[in-house]
Amino acid sequence: MEFFLPFQIQSYPFTLSYRDKILFIGSCFSEEIGDKMSELKFDILQNPNGILYDPISISDALFSCMENKLFTKNDLFELNGLWHSWKHHSAFSDVNKKDVLEKINQYKMQRIIF
Repeated sequence: MEFFLPFQIQSYPFTLSYRDKILFIGSCFSEEIGDKMSELKFDILQNPNGILYDPISISDALFSCMENKLFTKNDLFELNGLWHSWKHHSAFSDVNKKDVLEKINQYKMQRIIF
């Protein structure tokens, strides 16, 4: 009785090296893999807008990174005493509007690789 299927794994046409810059974007799975790659000292950018799940949010995040978008107070809204961005995870939210913008824009400016 065979307990596995025999098959050949084809080689990828490229490999990753420590010279590569790698973007991880999406769910908490991308956070876990990104953390492992960071521990191995790869040059990574990990979820610049925080954890995102749906394809439209991920697409928006990619475009804002490529355009190096600077977020302003017009990109924020207040709800229950906290300032939020529709384009960012709630980890960026804060009671102070200025602090939210600093967190959003400082992270992007320090880590952008495009």
